[in-house]
Amino acid sequence: ASVNKDFATRQNTHWVEGDDASKAYGPEVVAEAKEFIEKTMGKKLEGDMFEALRSGVLLCEFLNTIFPGTIKAKPQQSKVPAFRLQNIQLYLDGCASCGFATYERFNQMDLYENKDEKAVVYNILAIKARVDTGQAEAAAKEKARLEKEAKEKEEAERQARIQKEAEERAKKEREELEKAMASAMKDLESDKAKSAEEVAKAKAELAKKMADQKAALEAELAKEQERIKKDAEAAKAKLERDRLAAEAKLKADR
Repeated sequence: ASVNKDFATRQNTHWVEGDDASKAYGPEVVAEAKEFIEKTMGKKLEGDMFEALRSGVLLCEFLNTIFPGTIKAKPQQSKVPAFRLQNIQLYLDGCASCGFATYERFNQMDLYENKDEKAVVYNILAIKARVDTGQAEAAAKEKARLEKEAKEKEEAERQARIQKEAEERAKKEREELEKAMASAMKDLESDKAKSAEEVAKAKAELAKKMADQKAALEAELAKEQERIKKDAEAAKAKLERDRLAAEAKLKADR
């Protein structure tokens, strides 16, 4: 179905499949919107469509079925007006994030207080038009791509922080080791009672000890860097699996 892109000029009309002629808003148009929701959700809406949508819960489920992951928050199952209005707003914000223009959306009171049922119906039909033209799948793929890039960036930043912390810790330990070595050498040289041979032997032992400690420290650092590298590879592999799973789910849902 093609949708008139100037919503302001079609307050009383709706474009139909394969025809640029319009028909007046009425039961047939409402029935078309209701049928689309039922087909999308795989279940019948009992009674009045607007009453079924008024809590906002079904709307959120409907949008997430077409555009998976659009609405992150879980809508509240409640008869309290504040929660219902909040659910409707979650849906409207989700529509905006999917690229539906202001004229393709309605406001909370249009549905909750039946102030403009036409706006609600035209919103549903705008979503139907995008699905019919295949834009929904493209939008979902783009959303998945952006989320994947965000996750990869977050993981790269986390790995960079870990690497920086490891390097700073190694630097601090090296400085402490050098300080301890200098202090020990100073103590040896100030001890006049020891013979030159004893001093040389003690220096050699101390130098060996310090060298061993330094080697152990460097080995630990290398091990830490290898662990960081493996963690990064594992995280990258998981992101790729998540992406493939999301694409597979999207294809299955379609």
